Amino acid sequence: MDLALTGKTALVTGASRGIGAAIAHELAKEGVNLCLVARDEEKLREVAASIHATANVQTVIHAADLRMPDAGLRAVETATKAFGRLDILVNNAGATKRGDFFTLTEDDWQDGFALKFHGYVRLTRAAWPHLKRINGNIVNSCRHTIWRPIGCRVPIVSNTCPYIIYNRSICPSCIIK
Repeated sequence: MDLALTGKTALVTGASRGIGAAIAHELAKEGVNLCLVARDEEKLREVAASIHATANVQTVIHAADLRMPDAGLRAVETATKAFGRLDILVNNAGATKRGDFFTLTEDDWQDGFALKFHGYVRLTRAAWPHLKRINGNIVNSCRHTIWRPIGCRVPIVSNTCPYIIYNRSICPSCIIK
């Protein structure tokens, strides 16, 4: 399938394994240059090598813990320094502790929100000037089980007008059965 993405650049978080690595591989098949972001630098190197074995694209890796306040900005800086542009942001960062709503501790909740919510917000803010300039795309990936216990959906980007930035939120656990 040709999605006319050749030569574009994407920053993919959670790219060291699972859904993030799969997204990176699919984007590479479409000719997208990649900034791969996750905590585990060695696993990022393995994913980058696997991509290079199957696709003719450029990759750069950026090991970071997106719970840290400046990590999103640093990741965007890595991508734009390497490629001179950023067209696509894929927020798919890491696993959070799972458990029963009433048994998760305050620290568990804080850690989960630091990674999934604040990490996504910070990355979106850091990427915004680049995406706004070229009408880029944002994909937010979030398991529905994170929000199900309290029955809410938290919008990561609720209002992008008057700019044409395409924000898509996907729920892989609803798609993959």
